[in-house]
Amino acid sequence: ANSMTFHEIKMHPLDPHKILASSMSERCASAMAEGFCNKQLFYSSNYGQTWKYLRHFIVQFDWAHKLGAHIPHDINKDAIFFTEANNRGHDQKFGYWDRNIDFKITEDFFVTE
Repeated sequence: ANSMTFHEIKMHPLDPHKILASSMSERCASAMAEGFCNKQLFYSSNYGQTWKYLRHFIVQFDWAHKLGAHIPHDINKDAIFFTEANNRGHDQKFGYWDRNIDFKITEDFFVTE
């Protein structure tokens, strides 16, 4: 993860140690790389010193608690709202509307589905 280039970074609204960031898979930059081109989501709990891979084929993401007073009281403080492409058999498409996108929430960094 040392050579990753992040495209989007989302700071946690309640805990400054925690950061979400997205990066494009190696295939997006090189046709020689394995797999498909897709946006990947990563998490850091230590100001970005180390990163943990969370999910691929992500479209959008953010901390749920960025909603502030509008957030339901029973949602975990580390909950993440995200949208993801549900068709993963090819390179992820960018820049246009796709009805094959699912809106989801994780409250445990994708440990459970």
